[in-house]
Amino acid sequence: MTEPIHDMLAPNEEDGSPYNYDFDTIDGNNRNPLYSLANNDREERRNRVLGNVALDYKVMPWLTLNGSYSYDYENNTFENYIPKGFLSDNPDGQAKDIGFIQRSNFNGRAQNIRFNALFSETFGVDDAFNFNFRLSYLNERYKSAFNNAEGYNLAVGGIRSLDNIKDRPALASESQTIISDSYFAIADFDYKGKYIFSGVVRREGSSLFGPDTRWANYFRASLAYRLTEDLEIPGVQELKLRASYGTAGIRPSYEMRFETFTLRNGAATKSTIGNNELKPAKTGELELGLNIDFLDRFSFEFNYVKAVTDDQILRVPLSAATGFGAQWRNAGEIEGTTLEASLNYDIIKNENFSWNMGIVWDKSEQKITRLDVPSYLTGPGTQNTTFFRVEEGQNFGIMYGSDFIRSLSDLPSGLDPNNYLVNGEGYVVDAATGSTPVARVDDEGNAFFVIGDITPDFRAAINTTLKYKNFSFYTLFDWKQGGDIYNRTNQWLYRDTRHAVSANSQVPASFYAGLYNTGNPSSGFVEDGSFVKLRELSLYYTLDGENMGNIGNFIESMRIGFIGRNLITWSDYTGFDPEITNQAEASRSDLTSRDTNGLGNDVNTPGGDPNVFKVDNFPYPTTKSYSFSVQLNF
Repeated sequence: MTEPIHDMLAPNEEDGSPYNYDFDTIDGNNRNPLYSLANNDREERRNRVLGNVALDYKVMPWLTLNGSYSYDYENNTFENYIPKGFLSDNPDGQAKDIGFIQRSNFNGRAQNIRFNALFSETFGVDDAFNFNFRLSYLNERYKSAFNNAEGYNLAVGGIRSLDNIKDRPALASESQTIISDSYFAIADFDYKGKYIFSGVVRREGSSLFGPDTRWANYFRASLAYRLTEDLEIPGVQELKLRASYGTAGIRPSYEMRFETFTLRNGAATKSTIGNNELKPAKTGELELGLNIDFLDRFSFEFNYVKAVTDDQILRVPLSAATGFGAQWRNAGEIEGTTLEASLNYDIIKNENFSWNMGIVWDKSEQKITRLDVPSYLTGPGTQNTTFFRVEEGQNFGIMYGSDFIRSLSDLPSGLDPNNYLVNGEGYVVDAATGSTPVARVDDEGNAFFVIGDITPDFRAAINTTLKYKNFSFYTLFDWKQGGDIYNRTNQWLYRDTRHAVSANSQVPASFYAGLYNTGNPSSGFVEDGSFVKLRELSLYYTLDGENMGNIGNFIESMRIGFIGRNLITWSDYTGFDPEITNQAEASRSDLTSRDTNGLGNDVNTPGGDPNVFKVDNFPYPTTKSYSFSVQLNF
């Protein structure tokens, strides 16, 4: 937010070094990012080794034994160095003039061992019955260690050593060891391929569970009936009905079952009390569905899913008499309903030309049906974004804040409508100055209301593939309808009247400062997140080896292609991109999902996963990419 009248490349008056750090003569708080970029060195190195080995032994025609071992090792090192004599107070005011150095190291090792015994048999007249049975054992071991040292006031310039720290360095370390054992029994059975049954029983024990609840049991059972194997339905090639019910667990994180303390300068402060009865959250899921292929061109699938996740793991505040601030407990339930449908259509299909189109659609809703702790606010962890309310009976993902009214009929009681009007932006303001937007207040004096909901009305994807001889053309469109986004980027711009709307509007500039609401959540910045995006477009050409001359003696085929991703977005959203992050959304069935040592990792606001509670707070837009591909088959 710097005026474009300053020379960011000018040297510093203090020592002649490049990029004048306090270049902004109008706003003395602004600092030159080029100076920090040139002088603050941050380096991260990552190394990773993965490997696996598997053995199979067929004891008898109906019995196979196998085993596998996998290994995953990673080492990450990080260094942050601010030299002695650093002029700026950005990014760290404490390091100004005296310097700073930080070094950290992380090592993690995961090992999995699995053994399987597979039984397979067919029997009955014409081998009508098929039976497969598997016994399995899985051992998971994970061990990690993290060490960090940092300090200010470097003795000598240019020396990147922890021994160069004159003051007492700050030290931190962390280690984890997690062991889990799982036993499985899996059975698949069918009669003539038309009556199909599958069942799983799993018993899991983990060091993450409380000592008194060390083991958990899960199961799944599914049935399917291929109706068209018994009945002939004109125009229908396949009709299958399906039903299943199963359970699965969500493990606690490492520290939740332990008694924990906060250490500062060698002094311990009580944090959370341990819980020997802490269990994994358990999800029970019912799924009903059907598959139908008809008219030799269409394939349709529909699913209804009802999921209930009980024993949510939440941080429960404790009385001060205990000496601890809180305890992690199984204390909540969330219920979700999902509808899914897909349709695939072979529009044209012949030897030289084919055209296929597919549509996928889904709609989900989630509600918090039980919460054994007081309602609380959470968010992604960045400044002033803790406004997502977790409350029993409410949808998961609602936003709470000040609701600025747009109709005179919504004026709080006691206000004279003759003293107010609706301005050019559609908000009720005071008639005298037009500068003060009016927020909703109910008869009980409550000034905070639901101002948005992240849940979309539905999502859909449309893909099409055209093939002509050796050419193949593919497109994929993603469509999200509904689902609110909080545009905090706009809110910041309104504060300083830097937004284009406020700069070009006939409405007084002070109105936008009022809508800014001193940075607190405001309905003025909740926007519809609907969009349609050209997610992918590709064009491929396949060249057969027989058409490649002598090279064809070594190459069976060569496929050359061009791929573009995230090419065009159609949306009324006023921010850069209605997709706030391109990371996969975390499971919303887990109210306490948080990034380790990341945004939202605030123990006082559990659930602050930035991939769930999406706030537009100066993010990078989704990357548009173009790539060229060559695939060789030998």
